[in-house]
Amino acid sequence: PGTPAAVLERLASPNTGNNGIRLEPSQNDLTSLFFSAPAEERRLILVNLDVAASKPVRRIMPVASELIRRLENAALNRNPGEFSRILERALGVDRDLAEKITADENGEPIIVAARAIGMKLDVLQRILLFLNPVIGQSARQIYKLTRLFEELSAESAEYMLTIWRTTARRRSVHAPVYWNDERPGLRPNPKSTSRHAIE
Repeated sequence: PGTPAAVLERLASPNTGNNGIRLEPSQNDLTSLFFSAPAEERRLILVNLDVAASKPVRRIMPVASELIRRLENAALNRNPGEFSRILERALGVDRDLAEKITADENGEPIIVAARAIGMKLDVLQRILLFLNPVIGQSARQIYKLTRLFEELSAESAEYMLTIWRTTARRRSVHAPVYWNDERPGLRPNPKSTSRHAIE
């Protein structure tokens, strides 16, 4: 109840277009919607994700306690660059997504990451206090994020993380090794070569 209509549309199971062809869920739209949404809409997306998704994805992702300890140390040292590098490894995501999660000033992406990797609440709270000054200086924000962490299921966190990963993979573009090797000048002109050979 109360979930914005646009959110429900994007969370729905595979849609059907006007021509009757089944379409993939708009995961790109959901990722953009989540990161651009205000805090309350983000919360609604997350807490309703396991209900709206027809087949929640749950992948067992044990994360070594050493990685979690290193994440906490990076946060306590107020080193977001190191935090995002460790988070990249802990979540199995690309660098851009890890940096986006780390730099977010509302904090909900960190909650998703923490729940997905099995972080304890007390560790998360210390990270929230030190990692981002915008979050750490607001007791109210810490309280709201703590509540979200308690409300959010591991299944929902893993499903959102899967959507983010899928979006990141779709956005990555691979240029072939020989891309544009047909440009003029890269290969000898057969006519000119034969002409020189005749001369």
